[in-house]
Amino acid sequence: FVMFKATPEEMRQCAEAMNKWFVEGKLRAQIDRVLPLSEAAEAHRLQEAATVQKTASLAGKIVLHP
Repeated sequence: FVMFKATPEEMRQCAEAMNKWFVEGKLRAQIDRVLPLSEAAEAHRLQEAATVQKTASLAGKIVLHP
């Protein structure tokens, strides 16, 4: 199953299953760090450094908090 090739119905079914697992505590988001929204540019720089340039590492998602 590749999400980018999924039909709208397959995406809906997948989203329903993932939401259910999240509510049940079976699925958790791995968060590397939480930054204030005012540091969105830094978050973007970190993401690019980790994924494109391979000069940084992230062990999860970057969350921006208002």
